[in-house]
Amino acid sequence: MTFPVGLSRIKGYAFSGCTSLAKLTFQSATPPTIGGAAFNGVATTGTIYYPAGYASDWLGVSGLPGGWTLASLITLEVTYNDGATMADAIQDALPAAGVGKEQVTGIKITGNATAVTGDNWKALYDLYKNDSGWTNLSALYLSGMTELTTIGDISSYSTNVPKLVEVKLPDSLTTIGAAAFVGCANLELDELPDSLTIIGDFAFSGCAGIRLAALPDGVESIGDSAFTGCTNLALTALPDRVESIGSSAFSGCTGIKLTALPDGVESIRDSAFSGCTGIRLTALPDGVESIGDAAFYGCTGITEMTFPEKLTSIGDIAFSGCTSLDKLTFQSATAPTIGISIFGGVATTGNIYYRAGYAPNWLGVSGLPGGWTHVLTYRLTVENGTDTTKASFYPEGGQAVIEADAAPGGKAFDKWETLGGGSFLNAASASTTFTMPAADTTVRATYRTTTPAPGPANASINPDKATFDRYPSGKNHRDIPVTLSPGSHTLNGIGCGNVTLQAGRDYTVSGSRYTFSKTYLATLGKGT
Repeated sequence: MTFPVGLSRIKGYAFSGCTSLAKLTFQSATPPTIGGAAFNGVATTGTIYYPAGYASDWLGVSGLPGGWTLASLITLEVTYNDGATMADAIQDALPAAGVGKEQVTGIKITGNATAVTGDNWKALYDLYKNDSGWTNLSALYLSGMTELTTIGDISSYSTNVPKLVEVKLPDSLTTIGAAAFVGCANLELDELPDSLTIIGDFAFSGCAGIRLAALPDGVESIGDSAFTGCTNLALTALPDRVESIGSSAFSGCTGIKLTALPDGVESIRDSAFSGCTGIRLTALPDGVESIGDAAFYGCTGITEMTFPEKLTSIGDIAFSGCTSLDKLTFQSATAPTIGISIFGGVATTGNIYYRAGYAPNWLGVSGLPGGWTHVLTYRLTVENGTDTTKASFYPEGGQAVIEADAAPGGKAFDKWETLGGGSFLNAASASTTFTMPAADTTVRATYRTTTPAPGPANASINPDKATFDRYPSGKNHRDIPVTLSPGSHTLNGIGCGNVTLQAGRDYTVSGSRYTFSKTYLATLGKGT
C-alpha cells in the first residue's frame, strides 16, 4: 500500500487482518497519526518505506510485527557526462548511495553531457514503467544539467509509462526529441524551458496529465503526434515562430482553444487538429497551400472558415464532422483540388462564398448539404487607404467600410474614386462605405495640394520707437538697445530705406538684444 502526500491520519484497525500486506510506502514528509492496531495481523515480514524525518518512536507504535524492515526513501543522485552510458551511471549510483532501487523516489542527474538520447534516454525512460522494479520512483530532475540541449530520440517505446509524475528540465534545453515522454499519462507539467525550439514526433503523445497553457516563444517545429491525446493541454495560441505542425500533432486535444495559427505555417498536415473541439479558428494564414486529410475532422467549435489565395488542395474529410460550420469563403481565383467529403456533416444550411470561375461540378462534389447557398464574390483593392471590414472579397451589393490614409505633407484628402464600378455612400468623406459591383474593382483615395496659411504676425520690437541725439560735434551721442522677438518668423536683415545695416559696424547682437551704434545713428537725417 502506498499512502499519498497529505495523508494525516490512519484510524485504528484500518488494515488489521490484511495478512498478505508486506509493503508500505509513505510519501508525505510528515508522518500521519496512527490509531491502535492499525496494522495488526499483517504479514510477519515486510518493508516499510518512508521519507527521512519519520521519528523512530512513531514507527514503534505503528503496530507492525518485529520482522519488518525499515527503509528510508531518497532521491538518487547520478552523474552523467558526455561519453558515458546512462545504464552504467545509474547502476554505479545505487551502491554509492547504499540503497536499493525500491527506496528511490526520484532521480537527480548532473554532469556535463549535452545530450541524453537514444539508448541512454531509454535507460531512464524504462525505469518509470510498472514492471521496472523501481516501485517508488516518480520524479526525474534534469535541471542540474546546465549544458544539456537534447533529450529523447528513441525508436522503441511503450504507450504505458505511468510512474513518471514530476520532471524538471534545464534552462539550456533546445530539443525534446522523438518519444521523449510518450505514454507518460500521469506526468504533471505546466511549463517548458524558454530555450526550447523543437518538439519532436510523439514527444508528449498520450500525456493526458500535462496542462501547458503556452509553449515557449522560440518553438519553431512541432512534430507528428507531438501532443496526441493530451486532453488537458490548455493552449490558446501557438508561438509566432512556428512554421511546421506535424500530422496528428494535436489530435484529440480537446482543451486547446486556438483562434488563429502562426503566419509562417504553410501546410496543415493530416489529422493535425482532428477532434480538437475547443478551437475557434475562422481563417487560415495567408501562406497555407495545402490542408491534409482529416486535418480538422470533428472540430465542432469551428463556425466559419476563410481559405487563403495560395491554397491549392484540401484532403479527404478535412472538415467533416464540423457540425457548427456554416460559412465558407474561398479567396483564390482558382478552385483548389479537393478530396472526398471534405465538408461532410457540417451544418445543414450555410453560405459558401467563392470567386467567379469555380466550376459548378466542383461545388457539387464538395460534400456540402443541399441547403447551402452559393454566392459569387469579387475582390476589393483599396489604394491609399484601408478596408477596415477586412473581408477583401464581397458579393455584389456587399458593403465595405474604407478609410483613407493620412494625407501627405502639403496635401489634404480630396475624394474617393472607383476604377471598376460600385458606389460610395459619401465619396467626399475620408471614411465611408463602399458598395461592391459584380466585378473585381479598385478604389483609390485622392488628395489635393493645400496652400499654407500665412504665419501669425507675432514678431515684436521693443521699443518700437526711440529718440536719439545727433549733434554734429559728437557730444552726448548714445547707443540705442532694442529687443527683437521674431516669433515664428525669421529675421533676414535690418535696413534703413534702401541701405542694409551691417552687423558689427552699425549694430551688435547679443541673443535677442540688438544695440544700434551711436556712430551710425549720427549719420541719419532724422532724429527718431
